[in-house]
Amino acid sequence: MAKSEAEFANRKNAFINKVSKTKYCRINAYKRCCEWRSFLVFLSFIYNIGLVVISILSISLLRDAFVLNVIVAILSVVVFAISLFVSSLDYGRKANEYCRCYQALEELIRETNSIDSLTNLCNIEEKYNTILSFSINHDECDYWKLISEYPNGYQSFICKDDGTVLSEEEAKKECDSFNKSIKKKYNEYLAKKIVFMLVLTGFIFYPLYIGIVKLIRRKK
Repeated sequence: MAKSEAEFANRKNAFINKVSKTKYCRINAYKRCCEWRSFLVFLSFIYNIGLVVISILSISLLRDAFVLNVIVAILSVVVFAISLFVSSLDYGRKANEYCRCYQALEELIRETNSIDSLTNLCNIEEKYNTILSFSINHDECDYWKLISEYPNGYQSFICKDDGTVLSEEEAKKECDSFNKSIKKKYNEYLAKKIVFMLVLTGFIFYPLYIGIVKLIRRKK
């Protein structure tokens, strides 16, 4: 009987640990979608402001209506393209789905803590699979962020999936190696993200800069 209770407790704790990791990955995915949505909306807003500024400068500095029309037309097309790009990514809907998912997982963890039988645990596990369908799966970078902020404990590496049991020292080495590799992947992802954001920002601001400079030079 004691063995059965111990097995139930271990399975319950393992399930709670799995749900907790999934919940934090969904939270990271929610934050990531919100960040990208805000960034893209900000770029679109800046470009619209630039469009207004160039229009005003063109009217006040130029007599050539053709130049004005060309500049405004090009910027309008770019603003339209950005708007379509932001809409196609649908970060707002994805963020809402991730939010709904992690909130349901939080409730599931509370429910799991109160159960006392294997039958109830099986029902909870089925409910977990249903909750996962609330949103698309999170990206690898969301998991990398989780491990970078909350490294795995070596205890989870003692018993491997193939049944092999490692010593405490071996488990710690494998755990450290895994955590370091994940942190390296996450740092690489952050570097690529920053470079992409800088390139995209430069692509957005460079035409505005060129347009304003040409307008001012033409005036001189």
